[in-house]
Amino acid sequence: MSVLKILQYPDQRLRLIAKPINKITKAIKNLAYNMLDTMYTNEGIGLAATQVNIQLQMIVVSKENLKKEHLILVNPRIVEQKGNISIQEGCLSIPEYRAFIPRSDYIKVKALNLFGKEIEIEANSIFSVSVITQPDRPSGRGQKIIFSPVKKTAIKENIPILQPLKLDDEKFQKIILNFSAEIMIVVSYGQIIPEKMLSMFPKGCINVHASLLPRWRGASPIQSSILFGDKKTGISIIRMNNKIDAGNIIMLKECKISSQETSATLSLKLIKIGIETLLKSLYQINNNIWIETKQDEKHATFSKKILKSDALLNWNKDADFLERLIRAFNPWPICYFIMDQLPIKVWKARVIENTIYNHITGKIISIDKSGIQITTKNKILNVEKIQMP
Repeated sequence: MSVLKILQYPDQRLRLIAKPINKITKAIKNLAYNMLDTMYTNEGIGLAATQVNIQLQMIVVSKENLKKEHLILVNPRIVEQKGNISIQEGCLSIPEYRAFIPRSDYIKVKALNLFGKEIEIEANSIFSVSVITQPDRPSGRGQKIIFSPVKKTAIKENIPILQPLKLDDEKFQKIILNFSAEIMIVVSYGQIIPEKMLSMFPKGCINVHASLLPRWRGASPIQSSILFGDKKTGISIIRMNNKIDAGNIIMLKECKISSQETSATLSLKLIKIGIETLLKSLYQINNNIWIETKQDEKHATFSKKILKSDALLNWNKDADFLERLIRAFNPWPICYFIMDQLPIKVWKARVIENTIYNHITGKIISIDKSGIQITTKNKILNVEKIQMP
């Protein structure tokens, strides 16, 4: 295959009207493959035959800039379109220049592929051009590489995946720029986003945070809301800045916390709410109708990163606190206590009310069908579900 010369603006040949392709010949197929080579060599995501001085109706489009999955459309025509958006774009015929271009929010296109078969493509304005996730790491007893749910979903949906070791890597940041994304959405990434990345996108960077900010900024908002006995939590969509979870609030959505809530059950609630709230926020941002509100720093609280050592039950604490800790640390890291030098995991417990035990803490005073009764600082904790090592 060959790399073709791309016409540069203001070359008048770019204004010539392309003719329909009547028959897909070997020469047409070779042209398509040459156009693909030209597009990828020049780090583009789309190229029309007119741009390489061939006045025929054919375009090539990169679906995945890294894996080189693409579309070849012969005689493409838009059969349906609606809505209006403005997207910042670049063009291989106008290098080093980007501008906001008015586009349709939704389009349906019909075309022929290289086998002469008619195909139909639908596209919406909100779509993922890439997923950035942490590098694969060994996990579990066998130390096997297991893909994260995010990566598995991206593979299933054919979305390009980036797994940089460092977000400030210049090569990685150049790849991000080439996607021409309008906005970046961050959900529990686990690293501070460099300021340079925050300024890369025309519509900025937003974060989906699992608390009602400014309460519970930081790494463990779900666990903290349960541990400290909050009656409600929720989802915050915020504009990201150079501080942790301190950006302006775009949208909030509340969620009640039940007395039996675990981090597992609460996470499922918040995932559903988070999806709905994110989509509403994106709609508002896309249509320039969103309102931002500053966080009240006087009410800011912070949640810390959880360590496995935090899960060791301290019987000198209040029984109510320990019961909440067990729910907060379910499904990870799972609370435990030591018996005969063995860690016994605790999945579920209940405070036995109206019981005061002023003797030695951490003492098993009874074992029956209802559980294991253990003394704490003030009441008896009934351990109902355990896991032996």
